[in-house]
Amino acid sequence: MKNILVIAVLLITFSVSGQATGSIKGQVTEMEAEGQAIPFAYIALDNEESITHTNFHGNFEFQDVSAGEHLIEIHYAGYVSQKIKVIVTENKEAMVNTHLELITIDTSDLGSALNTETPKE
Repeated sequence: MKNILVIAVLLITFSVSGQATGSIKGQVTEMEAEGQAIPFAYIALDNEESITHTNFHGNFEFQDVSAGEHLIEIHYAGYVSQKIKVIVTENKEAMVNTHLELITIDTSDLGSALNTETPKE
């Protein structure tokens, strides 16, 4: 009976510690600035299950990510956010290199809105 218990404990330990994992690495750069790195961009994995930020060179990494399909969300003030699906394979690095696009604001109507006349009494 003791032998069965020991074997059961060992099997559970190996199955938990033997989970298939990989990693996700990437770089976030500016689209308009010829690939200039975006430092401190916010990177969320699977609805903020894990969060990191890019370093000074725009690089980021998630380690020990379970094998399978994941969703990365990238945010940075003044830029269009992105959602990217990533497939992680056991003992491999999934690479995600992306460019963020500046948010543009149409100011052509701003002038006419500012030049409104005040009603005369």
